[in-house]
Amino acid sequence: MAAENIIKSITITGRLLRRYPTRISRAAFMFLPVLPLAGLIRAAGDGLQRAGLAQAAVLSGTADAIFTYVPLLLAICLAWGLVATSQIMAAVSGGLAFTVMHYAAVLTSDVLLPAAEMKFQMNILSGLAAGFLAALVYQLCARARLPIWLRFFAGERLVLIIIIPVAALTGMLAGYIWQLLANPMLHLSDWVYQQGPAGAFVYGTLS
Repeated sequence: MAAENIIKSITITGRLLRRYPTRISRAAFMFLPVLPLAGLIRAAGDGLQRAGLAQAAVLSGTADAIFTYVPLLLAICLAWGLVATSQIMAAVSGGLAFTVMHYAAVLTSDVLLPAAEMKFQMNILSGLAAGFLAALVYQLCARARLPIWLRFFAGERLVLIIIIPVAALTGMLAGYIWQLLANPMLHLSDWVYQQGPAGAFVYGTLS
């Protein structure tokens, strides 16, 4: 029965991806109009600071905060767009999934591989992964039935409970894989930089 529910949930998510690409893209990037405004705020803050107004650093910091948490906004919006019902709970699950996954990845990279030269950084890919993960967990758990003595935790509450360990495990895996790839990428970038024009040609060709 559990296997059937898993297959059914994955099938539903796949149908959403195929049938509603416009809706998904609209939901995933509904925060985009904020980014140009953040850029203008950053430019205004930098200009006022150069003019001698030190307090304008608050404006620059506000804009930086918006750009920093774009992956979190992406995870929230994507989870909201992939779930047809209870979109508020899905959005909360997306934000929770990204937060747990990100910090699990950072802690994994710091604890297991402390000598690594590049630390895990949240990016658009992690926001996409958290959004899809939250939507999948919602499809799996929102209608799951529990024994009577656990009935209080059924439904949407179960989604929030399950998303934490699932996102933590996903973050641990992401942090470990990141460190396996980060140092070779760093050495490759150093090599490209040292080669001068030839390195620039290699970089452009690979891109």
